[in-house]
Amino acid sequence: MGAAHIEARAFPPEKRWAYLTRAKTIRVASTNADGSIYLTPLWFVVHERRLYIPLDTSRHGENFLAGRPLAALVDEGDEYVTVSGVRMLGTVRFVEDQALVEDAPGARL
Repeated sequence: MGAAHIEARAFPPEKRWAYLTRAKTIRVASTNADGSIYLTPLWFVVHERRLYIPLDTSRHGENFLAGRPLAALVDEGDEYVTVSGVRMLGTVRFVEDQALVEDAPGARL
């Protein structure tokens, strides 16, 4: 097996948020209780430089309520030279302000 040189180019913050605002799908990975990974594509919206994803009683919702970590990726590109993306690591906070949920652009996906 050969090795490959990968050049990482970070998006400046303004370009990162513009990229995320144009996108519609995020790939979210959360950790199940048994340590396995649960990975699914979800729709999302950006509002005031925060990402919002719809969660209910899904496995992701259970994993987030349990405080387990997550990773997420928004990406695009059909060829090696055009692939780009934004990777995120962290935890989730549930939105309790119903007015914010209703007012967020695209909230009615």
